[in-house]
Amino acid sequence: MRGFQIVLVMFLLVAGLDVYSQKTQSALRNLWETIVAQDDYEKNFRFPAFIDSLKDIEGFEEVDSLNHWLPSDWSYAIAGDSSIIVMAGILPYELEPNRLIWLVQQQSDHSRLSAFTTQLSASSVGRAQPNVQLVSYELANKPFVSLSISVGTSLVFDLPDLYTQLVLQDLVESRMDDEKLLYSQQLWTRMEILLGHEALFKHDFSGYEQVSTLQSADGIIKVTTWNLEFENGTNAFRGAVAVNLDGKVVVHELKDNYQAIKNPEQASLSTASWFGAVYYQIIEHSYRRNTYYTMLGYNPNNPFSKIRVIEVMSLAPNGTPRFGNAILEVDGRSKRRIILEYSNRVSMMLRYDARERMIVMDNLVPSAPMFHNDFRHYGPDFTHNGFRFEKGKWVFMDNIELRNTRVR
Repeated sequence: MRGFQIVLVMFLLVAGLDVYSQKTQSALRNLWETIVAQDDYEKNFRFPAFIDSLKDIEGFEEVDSLNHWLPSDWSYAIAGDSSIIVMAGILPYELEPNRLIWLVQQQSDHSRLSAFTTQLSASSVGRAQPNVQLVSYELANKPFVSLSISVGTSLVFDLPDLYTQLVLQDLVESRMDDEKLLYSQQLWTRMEILLGHEALFKHDFSGYEQVSTLQSADGIIKVTTWNLEFENGTNAFRGAVAVNLDGKVVVHELKDNYQAIKNPEQASLSTASWFGAVYYQIIEHSYRRNTYYTMLGYNPNNPFSKIRVIEVMSLAPNGTPRFGNAILEVDGRSKRRIILEYSNRVSMMLRYDARERMIVMDNLVPSAPMFHNDFRHYGPDFTHNGFRFEKGKWVFMDNIELRNTRVR
């Protein structure tokens, strides 16, 4: 029995689990010193366990003790109403971009620390100490707290609202469908307020990594979308289009209806009946006084197939978004959107090539003739197609050379 205990202790020491299993406040210094001392490869290897261990640390009941428990190169800030504390440090790398690590504690729950990480755009800051700032404010009779983290004079990370980030974390970590619906509604409530706040219209919301936010080049459109994956593998979508005309911002909720839309490539849709997707690119074109916002989106759909979509949006004279302008031309026929469904077991490329001014994509084919129109068995065949904007229309181009996007 004693021999077994010795072997077990040696295993824990080698694996580093003696450090990662601690849940006391002093564990933060130990965890930090251990991860900082590693080389880049070892840091990446240990990083998931490191983040999980941060979440296990008990909260700080006495604010005055923070300077004692925090690593020497960390900083913290307390919101003006004392509702939130944020602690942050920068994990230095030699050859890769540094990582910002930040912890959030709500004063209403001392037992919980929320841990977040962001890869910084450059590694030039070394092992510098960040400066954390929190600003409490109120919108629509709700409390908000903005976060900004800087190194020297350089802003390295910011969020317009910390509470939105905490709700988003709850949504991502939830497993039950009713919880996901609850947190998604809470997220929408805060997002609607943030999107409608004129002072934040130009903010890119990039700190909310699990939510996609796109802005049009003309400064008129801001689109935010996210998805909910349910326990049975199906998906639903939420989002909004914020329209900024004449200095006034109007937020239009997007109501997902994609599973009930018949013949979606020919359907004229609205914000009240939207083909749900998470948009990841927006392309703006103007032709004969009409402005079109073409968006590329991803829809995880279900356990058997995934969807990519090309959606064209425009604004009605009153500023209301309209979906499904019939400007997509395939073999002489007009379509209102392009739906590309394919097997859940493969990946598909759909993107806008700005240099060639084309939308480029993988060509999809069935894995065998017997699976014609059974999109659960469709996938790329290593050829490519595209759409080029010509005289107010997206014209389909078959079998393009992707290397330089030259038509064969």
